[in-house]
Amino acid sequence: MSKFDKADFNNDGVSSVFSDPAAHNDTPSFKGSQGHFKALLAIFAAVALLAGVTVAVIKLVPEREEETVSGFESITVLSLNSDDFKTVEVENQNGGFKLYSEVTESETSSDGSESTKETVWYADGCESASTDTYKTAEVASAAASLTAVREITTKTAAQCGLDSPKCRVTVTMADGGVFSILVGDVSPDNTGSYIKLSNSDKIYIAEDSLISCFDYGSGDFVNN
Repeated sequence: MSKFDKADFNNDGVSSVFSDPAAHNDTPSFKGSQGHFKALLAIFAAVALLAGVTVAVIKLVPEREEETVSGFESITVLSLNSDDFKTVEVENQNGGFKLYSEVTESETSSDGSESTKETVWYADGCESASTDTYKTAEVASAAASLTAVREITTKTAAQCGLDSPKCRVTVTMADGGVFSILVGDVSPDNTGSYIKLSNSDKIYIAEDSLISCFDYGSGDFVNN
């Protein structure tokens, strides 16, 4: 039997075993592989674009402060009685002010045998009769009872604007004790402002609505 099959000969009886592959349409086709390559390139480009967009969005999202175990629950920073205060002095961007307390006694019985004492707050430099005692009491109460929504443990006082606070509230107690409340920058997520007590290293974020009264100027305590 011959080593070659009939299929190995063309119509002219000439062997096609060693003939040009092009004559048999045997040229390799790269069309399919090129298509797969282009598809892979498109996928890689889409993934890179998506990654870039994700990074951009993350950078646009405001930084959120670290939450402690307390989360957004109310954290007690101060729990005092403003009746035990002698003065409250505030330094702020509006010039500041100083409040002082006076204890008044009023009779509660017709025969004068019973009476009650009340602490009234006045603004230094403002006549007592024209003082808005509602606002002065508001400031004294805010300095006595202060709460926060979060404690910060990943930043220093300087990073929170507390080394040069925008507001300092100095309280002098009736027994001679003194402490200050420092108010720093607004938090990146606008939850509130950084606060710190002068006698503590702890830093908190307090809602601005609770400390906005510390921004009063001396003229704000005059009744219109």
